[in-house]
Order: sequence, then C-alpha cells, then structure tokens
Amino acid sequence: METAEESRFNEEFPEELEARAGSRVDLGANGSPRFMRLVVPGKPQQWSRASRGQNGPSFTPSNVVKQMDRLYLAWEHTMKARFVDETALMLHAGFFYERPKSHYGSGKNAGVLKAGFENKEPIGRPDIDNLVKLIGDSLSGHAFDDDSRITIGGQIKAYVPRGTESQTVAVIQPSTPTWRRLILGELDMDLTEGQV
Repeated sequence: METAEESRFNEEFPEELEARAGSRVDLGANGSPRFMRLVVPGKPQQWSRASRGQNGPSFTPSNVVKQMDRLYLAWEHTMKARFVDETALMLHAGFFYERPKSHYGSGKNAGVLKAGFENKEPIGRPDIDNLVKLIGDSLSGHAFDDDSRITIGGQIKAYVPRGTESQTVAVIQPSTPTWRRLILGELDMDLTEGQV
C-alpha cells in the first residue's frame, strides 16, 4: 500500500513512478543485498551545504531536498533493503545529462549531432564528488547505516543519447578484494574484458 508521502510524490512527479521501476535489488541468503541499483529520473543534483536565510535560520536548498527524496523513494522501491552493518561497500554512480541544443545542427540538420561532438563529455559543473556525496548522504541510515561504509567508488558523468532523459543511477554492492587489489596495482587486468 502506498504511503501518504509516496502518494503526494507520485501526484507531483507521475512520470517517475514508472522510471523508479528500474530500481532493483538482489538479496542474499542473510537478507542483506548482494546488489542494489537505484534509478532516479531527472537532472542530477549535487549536494550543497545548508544556507542561512535572511532572517537567520538555515535551510537545505529545495532542489537538494527534492533529489534526496527521489533517492529515498527509489530505495523504498527495493523493499527498503539494507546492507548489514559493518559491511564495506562499493558505490558506482552514473550521472547522465541531456546534451545541450548547441551540440546539434539546425534547419535540415536539426537533431543531428555536429561533427566533433560525438565524444564530448559534460566537463562543467557540478563537480562529480558533490554529486556522489548527495547519494551517500541520502541513503545513510536507510540502505546502509553510514556512508563511511563506502570504501570503493567509481563515477561517470556522461551525455545520454537523444530522446533519453537525464537520470542518476547508483549501484551499491559489498566491496570485493578484486577491486582493492586492482587499484593497489596487485593485479594486472584488462578492464575492457570485464574481468572485475
């Protein structure tokens, strides 16, 4: 049954109900996730410090609160799965943006990517570390007890193909020694072969 919060959210963002269906979890025998994937539609938002209002009290910017709510609801869609406390975790995050109109031609070339823009990456703000921080802060106390459990991470900012909406994707799973050994240079692997 839908909570009052979910009902309010689904009325405000009806397109996100279906998109959250991309969120999923694979539970282990002990009930702790082996794998969790959260999908949050909409332009990725970065973490930012609470600001002080003109009359004194501090507040968290509304876009940050909204993105934290969206991450929470995506997590709720995984049956509120929670990693066992004291588990070291890996967080891989993708922040996907729609391309600016300036990347495309005009007139008879409208919708056609201009030459030289095929491999262009979204190198401007927001900084990727602030995007990741919002995920960790949003899921602390929910998917895991504290974001200090995240010991390995990988992130990407990229443009989505035309016709695809912006979105944030977070994949969380228990940390593996293979990644740690690879990063420390103890393993010689070809990452393109998907050995990790």
